[in-house]
Amino acid sequence: MYFFNKDGHTGHNRFRDYMIELYAAPRGGKIQEWPQYKFTDWPKYSLLAESLTRTSAPLAKSRVKDFWGGVHKQFVVIGPGYYFVKIRRNYSYNTILSSISVDRLHGKPTRTEGPDYGVPMLCQVPYDPPPLPMSYESGLGRRIALLWNTSESKLDKVGSIALYRKSRIAAFGYGTDDGSIQQLADSLKWRLNQWNEKQREEHREVMKRAHEELLRRSPDQKKAIEMYEKRGYR
Repeated sequence: MYFFNKDGHTGHNRFRDYMIELYAAPRGGKIQEWPQYKFTDWPKYSLLAESLTRTSAPLAKSRVKDFWGGVHKQFVVIGPGYYFVKIRRNYSYNTILSSISVDRLHGKPTRTEGPDYGVPMLCQVPYDPPPLPMSYESGLGRRIALLWNTSESKLDKVGSIALYRKSRIAAFGYGTDDGSIQQLADSLKWRLNQWNEKQREEHREVMKRAHEELLRRSPDQKKAIEMYEKRGYR
């Protein structure tokens, strides 16, 4: 899970402090019907999850605070199986969850993995940043890479966010005027979100294709979107 306190610069937003709890779903019962889960059934499953988290102890916990620069929180589970993740606002005004992803650490795909199960797989729509060079012909390129990688390695330290972006901007600034390390400059520019109009148009096209793929593989999602559009939501 990725958390980003987008407006946590000043005021009470700085004090957002969440608890994350992982629960194992009960064996047997309706929870085993989740492969046939319908988008419109989410209130029913939400009540089931809430009941579970009130009557059982979590398998694991974590805490999110000081996440103005963004932070990832991970749990390792063994499956196939069902799990609930509860984010407690912990006296904060609200909660923020920017994204959630599921990764396989090792092993072959299981029977529950594939384009026709659960959340549609969108790997057919790749969209990767320009790769960082593996080697550098000039000493300038090596110094830029050292500055960039050093800032990356310090990101998990408290208070590092104040220097993180500044050091990356400095690395990018050193490289933009040297055509011999253009690949490095392009890669750094991407990671600093300094896109030109061509890159923005490419991003819009990729997102459009991914959305079309999602609707093609998940008719329930398409029905849900149409339902919300009829109600006036966009």
